[in-house]
Amino acid sequence: MYIRLAVCGALCALLIGCDRTDPNSDRQSQADLEDWRARTILGGSDPARVDRREGRIFGARRQRNDSASLFPGRQPIVRQSEFADEDGAALVDLNLIDVSIEDAAKAFIGDLLDENYMVDPLVSGTINLESARPVTRTTAIEAFEIALRQNNAVLVRRNEIFTIVPVTADLAISTSTARDVLPGYTLRVIPLRNIGAQEMAAILEPFAQDGIVGIDAQRNILVLAGTSADQRSWQDTINSFDVDWLANRSVGLFPIRGRSAQSIVNGLERVVESDEDFRPLVVFEVIPENNSILAVAKTPRALENIAVWIKRLTQDSTNDAQIYSYDMRYARAEDIAPTLSQILGIAVETSQAVEEPDDAAVLFARTSNDQNATRVVASAANNTLLIRATHDEYERVLGILHRLDVPPRQVLVEATILEVSLDDNLRYGVQYFFEGGDGTIGLTRGRRATISPERPGFSLTLGVPANVIIDALDDVTEVNVVSSPNLMILNNEAARLVVGDQVPIATQRANDRFAETGIAVETVEFRDTGVIFDVTPRINSSGTVVLDIQQEVSSVGPRSGESLTPTISQRVVSSSIAVDTGETIVLGGLFSKENSLGNSGIPGLKNIPVAGNLFGRTNKRSRQTELLVLITPKIVNNPMDARQVTSQLRSRIEAFDVDDATLQARIRPMRTENSALIEAQGTDG
Repeated sequence: MYIRLAVCGALCALLIGCDRTDPNSDRQSQADLEDWRARTILGGSDPARVDRREGRIFGARRQRNDSASLFPGRQPIVRQSEFADEDGAALVDLNLIDVSIEDAAKAFIGDLLDENYMVDPLVSGTINLESARPVTRTTAIEAFEIALRQNNAVLVRRNEIFTIVPVTADLAISTSTARDVLPGYTLRVIPLRNIGAQEMAAILEPFAQDGIVGIDAQRNILVLAGTSADQRSWQDTINSFDVDWLANRSVGLFPIRGRSAQSIVNGLERVVESDEDFRPLVVFEVIPENNSILAVAKTPRALENIAVWIKRLTQDSTNDAQIYSYDMRYARAEDIAPTLSQILGIAVETSQAVEEPDDAAVLFARTSNDQNATRVVASAANNTLLIRATHDEYERVLGILHRLDVPPRQVLVEATILEVSLDDNLRYGVQYFFEGGDGTIGLTRGRRATISPERPGFSLTLGVPANVIIDALDDVTEVNVVSSPNLMILNNEAARLVVGDQVPIATQRANDRFAETGIAVETVEFRDTGVIFDVTPRINSSGTVVLDIQQEVSSVGPRSGESLTPTISQRVVSSSIAVDTGETIVLGGLFSKENSLGNSGIPGLKNIPVAGNLFGRTNKRSRQTELLVLITPKIVNNPMDARQVTSQLRSRIEAFDVDDATLQARIRPMRTENSALIEAQGTDG
């Protein structure tokens, strides 16, 4: 074995310095070449003469919204190796011919590294290493590890002692960080910054399949096990892929005025397609939402020349009126057109030139008879606005549309309609019970709610859920749940719920003078009866919901004579309510009284005049009820709130696990008797 330690002086360092090339110089030359291509292909203009008013450099003062935004890249494409040897490091010659592993370990570890070492008795073999020229100490250790691997042995560091053990042994591997590669077989934990751990493992798998021992996708960490030579090779590969690909690029965002962004991109691609070497330098992407062009270039100078060409391609006159199409996302086009007319001071007319179907009404908004006058056509068929205007006027209209065409907010209205029996416990009404008349529950009157009743009754704002109120009433009296709808309603839109029957009502009656039979002719219309709930919500910026409510509970009485018109008894509540989201409000105070008359006894004998009273009896019953409406509005601002509301309703359904007997005991249908005499103390119809 011959290992010669060659310490190179100033002459050797000078020769090494002459042999190496300056990487910064290479990168500067490459940048100059790409800049020359940009100047040649994109018009030959001096980048220093680019009109700075057309673009905005990153970090400069903010200018007009329609100006271009340029973001020049600053970082290199590929990170340099983190394990480069320093200049002037000591070099060694390798000349090992048929040397045993024990002697080689003494030379490399004991003499070269000046470290303690051990050789496992199971390790045997010889090593042959020769170098044509001196190598660094790190390279020599890596060559020694490769030679050990050929003899089925590895170098492992254990408690500051290097140990050579067989590959099949139970290795106690030392751990190092990503920036520290120690000699020997090590386990390295490598955090990744710009690439996923799964993706990086797939790249390393062809040549590091046995070295990948762990992948932590949650923390984006890769764990590799191998020799120092393997670790350096893998780290260099990781450095080539774990880079921020946009950080080294120059990005520009160019809003296009008066032209289609796609047409400008087509022109730019024709400009750069003449040189195949220049094509990879620039990539264009159209952003249709704001008619802009996103340009990604390798050099800032190429991006500035792109800005020059975009200015050239968009220099057409923008004073002439053009036709623009705006697809509504959320609002209705026929609703937005009148709003535009009021904001811009233009009139709205219904088109009479071409007959359009009722469901595709077309509205025109124009300023004058001038050829360049602004005109807006709203088509309900495809929910689109067609705008004929100059570019400046269109930009003005577009800014207004972006404020008007926003996602609509919704309101979930949870309503519960109750019919409460007024027995001895509630002889003074439900209002007295709510206000703590019996000492069991105390609820204040509507302080936070604003009620404008149009019918007699009372109103209370409750800070508890509706089911708590129902349970409290059910403990003292009989409660019938007439209806419990949940309605999702758009803001400022009306909703109507009808549960009941349509009853024919004669509105006109006349005798047929020309018919010999003299049959009367009646005009009949149908009217909804049962439970009718109309509500229109309006959301204020403070989070308060204003509800326009009309609640009706009606029942059909007997018909008189041959007329088709029956007697309809109804109880109606009409109110405008302002209540905070999530709070429950109660509308009530509508009483009704049912008097029923019946007899019971021995069939046949009870109907005998005078003597029938001996075989039967007459029953008189009186039942008084009060109608309550519990309303809880909840504002739904976005799809996340809507999913949360849906999840809550689903949870209620899954938790509602009762048998039929309990269900019938808690929710009883309304009773209607033909013999009942309705005496409504609230509102009768």
